[in-house]
Amino acid sequence: MINKNIFLNNINHQQDLLYAALGKFLSKGERVALLDFPNHNNVGDNAIWLGEKAALNKIGVEIIYQCDLYSYSERALRKRIGNDGIVLLHGGGNLGSVWPEHQKFREKMIESLD
Repeated sequence: MINKNIFLNNINHQQDLLYAALGKFLSKGERVALLDFPNHNNVGDNAIWLGEKAALNKIGVEIIYQCDLYSYSERALRKRIGNDGIVLLHGGGNLGSVWPEHQKFREKMIESLD
């Protein structure tokens, strides 16, 4: 019989590592933007988005601006986070060249917010 606690212990350990890594870059009470909401039918990307939001919430970071590819507004983003705010980009299966519209969006963000 498999001890289920082994799996839970591994998951908890991985979560602790994730929160520690995020904590090196983001502080409790910090306000950020999270861009590129997966507004499509890939449930895996949607699960990643929810995980990103849950992890940020867990470490006490507030998401003050969110958007998808089509609702993004640089003006609205800058109004919310200013010129020195932190911008996070959704990760997941759309990284790379398979979904070029998401890759172009990330490149545009990096270029315009530099």
